Amino acid sequence: MKLVLTYLFFGCLLVSWNLPLYGQSSEEIADDNYKKGKEKYYDGEYEIADSLFQDALQNYTATLGQNHSKVAKTYRRLGDVYRRLRFHRSALDYYAQGLHIAEGLPDYPLDEIAQFHMRTGSVYNQMYRSREAQAAFQRCLGMYREAFGEVSEKVATIYMNIGINQTKMSNYRDAERNYLKAFDIYQEVAAPNSVAFNRIYLNMSTLYRRIGDYDRAVTYGENALNIKLMNYPPDHPSIPKYYRAIGRALEQSGELDKALPYFEKTLALAITSIGPDHPETGGAYGELGNIKAELGEYDAAIAAYQQALQIMERRLDLTHPYLVGGYFNLGRVYENQGQYERALVYYRTVLDKFSQREAPPPKLLAQTKRAIARTYLLAEQPDTAIYWLNRGLKDFVNVADFRTNDLYANPSLSEVQADKEVMNLLRYKAQAFSLRAQQQGRAADWRAAFQCSRLAIELINRLRRTYPSERSRQYLNEKAASVYGASIEQCYALYQVTDSIHYLQQAMELSAQSKASILWQHLQQDQARHIAGIPETAIEVIQRLERNLQAAREAMADSSSNLSRRQLQEAELAFLQAENELERQYPNYNLQRLALAPLRIDQLQAKLAKTRSALIDYFYHDDQLFVFVLTENGLKAFQAKADEQFRTDIEKVRSQQLTQLLGQADMNTHFMEAIARLDQQLIGDLRSTLAGLDHLVIIPHDRLHYLSFEMLAPRPQQADFASMNYLLRDFSISYQWSAIFWLKQGAEKQRSDFARNFTGFSPAFSDTTEAVAYRTLPYDLRYNEEEVIGAQQYFSGIVRKGTAASEAAFLELAPESRVLHLATHGLANDQFPLQSGLFFSATSDSLEDGFLSALEIYGLQLPAEMAVISACNTGYGRLATGEGVMSLGRAFSYAGCRSVLMSLWLANDQSTSEIMSYFYAHLKEGYAKDEALRLAKLNYLDHADPVAAHPYFWANIVAIGEMEPLTTTGKGFKQQWLFYLLGLIVLVIVFRRRVLPT
Repeated sequence: MKLVLTYLFFGCLLVSWNLPLYGQSSEEIADDNYKKGKEKYYDGEYEIADSLFQDALQNYTATLGQNHSKVAKTYRRLGDVYRRLRFHRSALDYYAQGLHIAEGLPDYPLDEIAQFHMRTGSVYNQMYRSREAQAAFQRCLGMYREAFGEVSEKVATIYMNIGINQTKMSNYRDAERNYLKAFDIYQEVAAPNSVAFNRIYLNMSTLYRRIGDYDRAVTYGENALNIKLMNYPPDHPSIPKYYRAIGRALEQSGELDKALPYFEKTLALAITSIGPDHPETGGAYGELGNIKAELGEYDAAIAAYQQALQIMERRLDLTHPYLVGGYFNLGRVYENQGQYERALVYYRTVLDKFSQREAPPPKLLAQTKRAIARTYLLAEQPDTAIYWLNRGLKDFVNVADFRTNDLYANPSLSEVQADKEVMNLLRYKAQAFSLRAQQQGRAADWRAAFQCSRLAIELINRLRRTYPSERSRQYLNEKAASVYGASIEQCYALYQVTDSIHYLQQAMELSAQSKASILWQHLQQDQARHIAGIPETAIEVIQRLERNLQAAREAMADSSSNLSRRQLQEAELAFLQAENELERQYPNYNLQRLALAPLRIDQLQAKLAKTRSALIDYFYHDDQLFVFVLTENGLKAFQAKADEQFRTDIEKVRSQQLTQLLGQADMNTHFMEAIARLDQQLIGDLRSTLAGLDHLVIIPHDRLHYLSFEMLAPRPQQADFASMNYLLRDFSISYQWSAIFWLKQGAEKQRSDFARNFTGFSPAFSDTTEAVAYRTLPYDLRYNEEEVIGAQQYFSGIVRKGTAASEAAFLELAPESRVLHLATHGLANDQFPLQSGLFFSATSDSLEDGFLSALEIYGLQLPAEMAVISACNTGYGRLATGEGVMSLGRAFSYAGCRSVLMSLWLANDQSTSEIMSYFYAHLKEGYAKDEALRLAKLNYLDHADPVAAHPYFWANIVAIGEMEPLTTTGKGFKQQWLFYLLGLIVLVIVFRRRVLPT
């Protein structure tokens, strides 16, 4: 009965539409239905539009015959309807029929023939058939160029569509390049606030969201929405997706509370603009369900998903991807709740539905198979998990004979597109083989696990070349961290099973590759530009645009007004366009810039032998600590548990407060116990291996960046900090961002043309005589001026003290100084690292505000041999996965300083000044920086009272980077003068022989 009433309703509706048409010709009836169909299509009422277009097609063919332009256009409109409804095969058929007719008509416009190709490309794009999509778009591009020229809005639209396709292919760099081409054309031919710009901004927002550049994704999404609202009423049915784009970017950045209102607005607009029963309204319910699930509100999420499914089931084909995606979302919620059997029911429903479609979306298929595999992993059934992961990989493999039943089979990377989902499938497959190896104890399974991890890492390296910005590559680092961790664990297991040192070497190489890759790539950028053959004039242009971008970022940090936001975006787009043009003209540039340097163990050992050093590389993963110890005699390793107590101990020794040290014996006892536990876990029995060596190079990882290794010591017999057997007593200790940095440091020729050897800064902050004890918060310091003047006596340089120690003076003098010394206050902001900074004296005659932020430091060129940042927490900051700690010290390294002395916690004013005095005296004697710092700390301990001997007062100062002696000091300096003296003597002898008579 319900079905009869439905047909009766639609029949009456069609009759009512056609009542005014009686007496008209069939062509006029078709014209009216075609016009009404367009209106319903743009209102999102696709089923009604389909009925009207079908009626128009029937009347056109009956009146005009098959080969007519109106028939071709109607086929194209029908293709649009079925493309919107995601009935891909029907859409392609309609486009093909319309194109066949259009190409047979001599007067059919070329640009309209091009539209068939563009729409065909869009369907292939939806089907994830990227090659066919690219070919269709290229055909359209050629026709548009012929019809309109290169600089036209039509051509720009095709570049944008190509960018959309490349985004889906995970070819993000080329996608950005094509978006920028489109944007450049729009700037020439379109009004600033036209609909062309809301489309390009929306697609760029999607690109940046997918590569983890969330700030940019939100900004571009907001721009798109603002322009959209200038051109359309606020309740237009196309508006909701703009709110959804911003909500998605905020959601994926973890800002769920900010994202939620955008999804609520999306749903409210969808209900009012296209109705409560429309598929896109169902999609809005699904998006709201996603964020409710992430917030842990599972009941609300399930209710939203079920509401979405009810709408989809009434309006869409039962195998439509929108509808099937709803089943996947329900499965994911139940999986998160631990209801695995219930989750499996929904996951299998997804596969059953998609098995009835000709071209299901491969990503959702692969995600579903990975989810099923994850469930079997939790049930400790690795074989079944691997089978499902192989099935997921097959969705991305371009060859037909990939054997899913062969557990050990892996696709060649030449057979798959570079995609994060492929990386995830390989990561889970490695995890499944690791579980299998633990169950059966077979080396073959450990090898299979490692092989999957290595393929995933190769894929990461390929993906890295497609990620355009440092922020997006950091996002990739976060995704890759678990892959590196698992691969190192698998190598270590293989070493234990096979006793082959080869696996230890591979593990250490992977550890090095996983650390500070973005910092390395930045420091190699100038060299990469020259290797790629980029002329100096082009480099100067890109550097100028980079400076403009940096200035816009700083202005934005000071004032987040709409004007500064727009200026930042303009500067950013100008820089990106120039950078992409360089990459287009010099393709080797990007390869050189993003290439990771290889780590040669034999080269490391040769360098260690020359310096009587050991390199200790730490890697922290899933509560497991891997320690690699390399000396000239060989490589050793051990694995230790790094549980909650380990994390607590690191925080305890880093955050010790001055007030807790005065007269609190029990606090000191707990402190020493924490040091002893860390010593056992991090050094343990290594002391026998390290015997006879002088230097340790420490490569920390994760939270170990917060630890001063110099203070590690076994448990003493009594609480006497002055006499404890610290690691400092046996070794000079330096730190590096990765083993690759240490291997390569010193290979480049050092500058010798500095304007001055030393520049020191000791700002004054207050007229009060009550100076503070530590170098945080801008109050007056008692010892900073004495410290800087004491350092200057060993160098030919200058000091800016008091009010002369301004930010403007630093910006003027620092780029031409061999040694920089800043004795001042520091502010660490671990939530927003770029807002960390150093305080200078404020002056009324300067545009600078007296606060040098990390953001500003990142934009400077500081090629100093050494920067001493004598302030609080300059080595502390937020941890960035795979990159290290985002500290002020890292900012100085990024700016080009070859070595940095920094503080891991609050810097006591008096003790810091004393240590620095000793440090510079030893530097002047010609000692390496790490050894000079070691001797300075020992000198300090020799003279310290029992309280001041506590590591709180001296262990915070650490040295990272190149540790060679300063080229103008000590032994090296004396040797230079000896060379000059000998040369002078030779000249005198020669002169005397020439002038004396024979």
